[in-house]
Amino acid sequence: MKIEDLTKQQIVLLCFLVAFVSSTASAIVVVRLMEQAPVTSSPTINRVIERTVQQVVPGETREITRVNTVVVKEEDLVVEAIEENNKSVVLVKEAITNELGVETQIINGTGLYLDGGYIVADGRAISGPGNYYLESGEVKIALNFVSKDKSGLSFLKIDDSINLEEVNFKPKSIQESPEIKVGQSAIVLSGNPGLAAFTGLISSFSPFKILSEAGEQEIFSKVHINIDLAQSHSGSVLVNSDGDVSGVVMVRDGEVYGVPVRYIRENLDSIKGEDVAENLSASAGEAILEG
Repeated sequence: MKIEDLTKQQIVLLCFLVAFVSSTASAIVVVRLMEQAPVTSSPTINRVIERTVQQVVPGETREITRVNTVVVKEEDLVVEAIEENNKSVVLVKEAITNELGVETQIINGTGLYLDGGYIVADGRAISGPGNYYLESGEVKIALNFVSKDKSGLSFLKIDDSINLEEVNFKPKSIQESPEIKVGQSAIVLSGNPGLAAFTGLISSFSPFKILSEAGEQEIFSKVHINIDLAQSHSGSVLVNSDGDVSGVVMVRDGEVYGVPVRYIRENLDSIKGEDVAENLSASAGEAILEG
């Protein structure tokens, strides 16, 4: 049968049939294409939507942790350690008057300025009472000799007539003793004649012994460093890369080592205790005289 022979009703029905077949074929094609689509497309979209929703929910907070890697050079640590301690390193001088009445100033060496106006230095250069002083600009700050201990260290103190708050030095606290290990960085700060720094390593430890009535006695462990120093730098300050004071350097017959701060603190506490006892005794004597 030719299409020209179809009636109007037959032509309408034929159009409906063609439309139905076309829509069915289109649906089949769409389904096939969706089945062939990558399986990750839908989950990826879902994750993006979930994150977006979480960010816009009112009242919800999210903590973000960022890790930044900072490279610190060893030379930067050395510079910081020097800056932290340079005002605690002092140069002890002495005025000596000869038989003709001529006064001469000599340098006794480097010292470490501590709390309460005390100074610890090498006892070879400062072995007894003298006309010692520090220079702060053009001002001379008088020092009194306190004592020399069995390790060879000497202790001095700024004269009581001087207001410590006006002294242009920064007292270093040694209440905490830093841990010292072989291989750690060693920084030596000397004030003789001007501020100088030497760097090296902690190389070893050895006992420092003295003879007593009970025989040979070890009083501390010497902290050896692999830095060659002249005798003029004895009394310098030994610090670590964190800027903590580890000890006071001694140069003895070519041997360079540090006296640890633990031992220095014990001696300083003993000296302060004696000073308190003397002041109390003096106050009691004055009270008796007044009575």
